[in-house]
Amino acid sequence: MRHKLYILTLLIIAVCGCRRVKPQSPANRPSVDSLGLAITMVNLRMAEEADLTCTKYAQTCDSTFVLSEDGYWYHIIRNGDTSLSEALKEGMIVELHYCTYKLNGQLIEDTQQQIRIGKRETLFALDKLLPVLHEDEQAQLICPYYTAYGIEANNQVDFYTNCIIHLNKIQIIEHTK
Repeated sequence: MRHKLYILTLLIIAVCGCRRVKPQSPANRPSVDSLGLAITMVNLRMAEEADLTCTKYAQTCDSTFVLSEDGYWYHIIRNGDTSLSEALKEGMIVELHYCTYKLNGQLIEDTQQQIRIGKRETLFALDKLLPVLHEDEQAQLICPYYTAYGIEANNQVDFYTNCIIHLNKIQIIEHTK
C-alpha cells in the first residue's frame, strides 16, 4: 500500500511539474519614450531652422562661401602663394586668433588660444576646418549653433546662438610628431 501511495505521489508531482510554463513578457522590451521623442523632434526642428538661417545669411554675403559636410559655411582668404606656407595637420599645436560674432554683427568674443588640431579643444567648426588651411591663411565661417557653441550658454553666448567666426591668425607652435 505504501508503495502504491509513493508511486501515485510521484506521478502527481510529475504531471503537475511538467506543465508548460506560461510565457513572460521580456524585461528589456522597448518602451515608447514620448518625452524623449518630443525633445528629439524639437532639436531637429531647431537645427533645420539654424541651417536655413545660416544658408540665407551666406547667400547675402559678397564672398563665395562653401557648405561643409558638417553643416557650417566657410570662405578661405588666401594671403599670397600657399605653396610657400605649411599646411596644417591633425595633431599640430597651433595658436589661433579669432573673433566670434552673432549674425547681427554683435561681438561675442575675441579669442586667442593654443590648441592641438583634431582634439576638440576649440569650436567644432574651427577644429574641422583647420586641417584644410595653411599657416598664412585666414577664414570666415558661418556656423549654426550645433557647430559652434551648441546649446550651451554663458555670460557672452545665448542658448542656440548661430554665429560668424573670423579666423584672423594661425601660427604653428609645434609640428606633428
